[in-house]
Amino acid sequence: MKHRFNSTSCCQHRQLQTCARRNGLLRVASTSVDAIKRAGAYTLMELMVVISIIVLMIAIGVPSFTSLIRSSEASLAVNKLASGLSAARDVAVAAGVGNDGAAVFFFEPGGRVSIVPCVRIGELDDLDNSGAVIKRDVFIPAPEMEAIQLPRGWSVRAFTPINSIDSPTNPNGWYAGGDYPPDQSNWIFPETEFYNSNVQNDGADRQTFIIRFDGGTGTVSVSRPNTALVVSVRPSRQNRNAIASLRADRATDLKRWTRRVLNDGILTDAQKRNLIGDESGDTVLARPVTELCLYDEQKMAAILNLTLDRVTESLYQDLQIPRHLTGVNVNEINERIQGLDSGGNPIDPVGRVFTIERFSADLQELIREL
Repeated sequence: MKHRFNSTSCCQHRQLQTCARRNGLLRVASTSVDAIKRAGAYTLMELMVVISIIVLMIAIGVPSFTSLIRSSEASLAVNKLASGLSAARDVAVAAGVGNDGAAVFFFEPGGRVSIVPCVRIGELDDLDNSGAVIKRDVFIPAPEMEAIQLPRGWSVRAFTPINSIDSPTNPNGWYAGGDYPPDQSNWIFPETEFYNSNVQNDGADRQTFIIRFDGGTGTVSVSRPNTALVVSVRPSRQNRNAIASLRADRATDLKRWTRRVLNDGILTDAQKRNLIGDESGDTVLARPVTELCLYDEQKMAAILNLTLDRVTESLYQDLQIPRHLTGVNVNEINERIQGLDSGGNPIDPVGRVFTIERFSADLQELIREL
């Protein structure tokens, strides 16, 4: 007997097989996805270990990176200081005999010290603090020479011997009435911007130091230790001379303007002093030095347990007179730079102290042994 082929049953059988195969594939696919998910996931413990390793690496690396940056800035500061001195020496050589050059140090609030190459332009009969006439050389920024700025936060102080600062026995007006005792040696700061720039006669609050070079030879000058005037025009139009040609803020050629004031036969000596003397807000009183200390202002403040002024970013207050922050002990600054306490005992020094090689203007570091 022949069996009859049941097409309906066959189709149903094939459909069941197909469904079974599909269900099996789906189960395999689902199992594979779950396995992949399990393989790519992290447990909480694993995440904590990874995070701990990252934190440890940061803790080790950040101080080293910061130290590297500070070291780089320190090297840059030394190079900038050397460049400033070299530029001023070049000015002196090019200017010729009788026209000395000078590296003049300026400070700007915001923690920036600049070295301005300047050239001697003439001489003025000025007055000292006793009212006596004193001849002072006048310097101006050398034309076509750019100021050289130290990295932010790096400062320079200069060594001054006993009785070199203004006193009753030496009324030269230099750093008069400030924080530095005249009867001792000091490490002074360039006090060029702590004054009232809106008045004409507040120049007595502006003072700094210079490295002076003989014109023509470029050797460090040791024969002219007297105070000098550096023209630095105050950034204000208030309280200016009514005659436009006598206004320093309108001078297009500072060299020509300065020479005109110095050589004008109509102006009286008093008028010249008002325009370009120590009393003038357009000048800075300066004196030659031979030793410099390059240091980190923030590090000095930390050693003194002080915080830098937020505006000046220095140990000076944001005032129109030159005054250190409350709590600053000038003697302690002197001791830290010298590397000796008041009893003569060695202490951890701050900064690097340099003398200037007389013929080349190269920096020569003085080693302070502990």
